[in-house]
Amino acid sequence: MKTVEHTMAKKGAVLKEIFQVLDSFNDDEVDKFVSIILGDYLKRFQRGEPPRKVLCYGAGRMGLSTRAFAMRLNHLGIPAYFFGDTYIPPFTKDDIVVLVSNSGETRTVVSIANAVTAKCQAKIIAITANPNSTLAKYADHIVTFKTCNGGLNSADDPSKINSIQPMTTLTEQSLLIFFDIVVLELIRAGNIDIGRCKAFHSNIE
Repeated sequence: MKTVEHTMAKKGAVLKEIFQVLDSFNDDEVDKFVSIILGDYLKRFQRGEPPRKVLCYGAGRMGLSTRAFAMRLNHLGIPAYFFGDTYIPPFTKDDIVVLVSNSGETRTVVSIANAVTAKCQAKIIAITANPNSTLAKYADHIVTFKTCNGGLNSADDPSKINSIQPMTTLTEQSLLIFFDIVVLELIRAGNIDIGRCKAFHSNIE
């Protein structure tokens, strides 16, 4: 019985931590994030043109959350790719790159931001806990959130969340949910028919 009670207490603590991170996102920053991705989505759709392409990237477990976001964008009919895949098409200044880094100093993420700026000038959206980071300096728009202590590229700080979970597990969990909330906003703001999503889902499973 004590084991069950202990497990339930941990569930409550983890959920409370996730809510703390989600509550730290700025609504105005998120709204602009949504509007940038949508662009003139409806007009393009009516003309039979594809929407802007979106390239996503995050390192490690952050990357898993970001890859899931790219997959869901495709289900909405928005062509999205994850950096490192071999089928990424050319990007232009009309396209969007979403880069995720807790510290904003992750070497691979910053190097991609530098390459985007130098080669195609696509619009960069940085999702980071550090608005003063190197990644943020490359960004056209920044979405910030409150992170937890224990990161590899950032120092612990009293202003950050003290999580019971190891390293930045809390951030990775919260970003997955955050991206799903962004998808809901994209559906609402873009008046996207959820029924159409099935047409973009893989039929080879």
